[in-house]
Amino acid sequence: MQHRSQAKTYLVRTVGGMLWAGIPAVFLLTWLVSSPLLQASSDIIIPKPTDVLLPPPPPPTLEPSVVNLKVGKTLREMREAVESSIAVHHEHEQEWILGKRQLNGVPFDYQYYLWRGPVRFKITGGRLITEFPDAQYRVRVRLKDPNGRARIAECGYGENANLHMKLDAASDVRWSEDWLISTTTQFGRPQFGEPCSLKPIDLDVTELVDEWITQRLPSLASAIDQAFLTQVEAKKRAQIVWEKLQEPMELRSGTWLMYHPQNPRPGLLTLDGDQSIHTTISLGFDPMIVVGPKPQVDNNPLPPLHIGAAAPEGFHLAMPMLVPYEELSARLAEEIVGQEIIPLVGSRITITGIRTYGSGNNLIIEVTVTGGVNGTLYLQGKPSLTPDGQTLELSEFNFTIDTSNLLARFTNLAAHNIILEKILPNMKIDVAGRMAGLRSLIQRQMNRELAPGIWLEGTVTRLDPRGIYPVPGGIEVQFVLDGTLNLTIQ
Repeated sequence: MQHRSQAKTYLVRTVGGMLWAGIPAVFLLTWLVSSPLLQASSDIIIPKPTDVLLPPPPPPTLEPSVVNLKVGKTLREMREAVESSIAVHHEHEQEWILGKRQLNGVPFDYQYYLWRGPVRFKITGGRLITEFPDAQYRVRVRLKDPNGRARIAECGYGENANLHMKLDAASDVRWSEDWLISTTTQFGRPQFGEPCSLKPIDLDVTELVDEWITQRLPSLASAIDQAFLTQVEAKKRAQIVWEKLQEPMELRSGTWLMYHPQNPRPGLLTLDGDQSIHTTISLGFDPMIVVGPKPQVDNNPLPPLHIGAAAPEGFHLAMPMLVPYEELSARLAEEIVGQEIIPLVGSRITITGIRTYGSGNNLIIEVTVTGGVNGTLYLQGKPSLTPDGQTLELSEFNFTIDTSNLLARFTNLAAHNIILEKILPNMKIDVAGRMAGLRSLIQRQMNRELAPGIWLEGTVTRLDPRGIYPVPGGIEVQFVLDGTLNLTIQ
């Protein structure tokens, strides 16, 4: 930044110096006499550009914005629900159960004991897998020999003699358009760690045990289905979120963010580390910025679920950033007002004022000067941002045609260029602070409590400038904001 006391001076070649350089005196005197700059000063009146501002182009087409609403239970809640629905012990050792077929051609009846053991969950291919990794059992069989005498044989009895097996159940999660969620659980075949060999007759009845246990697994599967999510929780939570996201959110005075939720779709079942198991509802957004009075709430009813593939998660918003003409003028004045321009011939020119405004689709820079030229000069052009998006540049500006034509009458081409060279390098405005403020503003609104226990959590990942346009009140920089957005229910 140059202050007035630090203004540089362009050196003027003296007449003597020019003669010393070998320029014929007659030619030089003729040129000087004919030059208008011999006058003490020249008053000029240049027509002011006042074209009607053209409207900026519509916001760019953006990718769909999607936020995921998690609907589920903590693993602790899920485990407790399953454990309370499926008894720890299945004991049938007090009475004999008649076998439905013969064993080695001999009728029999039996007793058994089953301990389900701990419960564990995982997600595979969008399905909930419920595991009983260390189920234990024992079996006692009573056979009658041809003489009618009963003979007892057993496996898994004795101290620490229970046999081990593993049980797995897979649950498919389904949604309906009416927001009803249900699961269908099916067990696989038991996985035995060792055969059930009846002692003392040394008869392997593992296949028979498999049949008995498999017959009882549907009731266990039903218990898991009952322990899973209910449609009441899902729809109730979605209704609260839907209503809250239709309300305008104030970014700052007179500026509002509208989410416009739409197209709810169910997602896959997921496992969040070792904390929770949930399915998701993906809500489409058509977010936009509204400037002016507070907009009306949308008040659209919660629509049916759209069954089908959801769009990729992400948040995209066209966001304008306004740099007011007053601020732009003040920042440029700090750099330029007070600067002196000394042409090769004639009186020095001092910049005494600067103002910016829009005309047509151009930014106009109005520069007031005194000295060798008295009046107002007009530059026009289109602002640009540096590649890092941190600085607004006005370096590609030039005089309006009317300004150039009148300057040509009172100066020469060299003076015309010297004025531009003096002004343009200083026409840079740092907008890093404004961009940081814009990011912070959006970030705050993306992280807030929508309703008791329902939190909106988001992150801005990128601000991408797409265009700069003069509008009433200032220069509008149009950004596309990219980020992620999630809803957490606590």
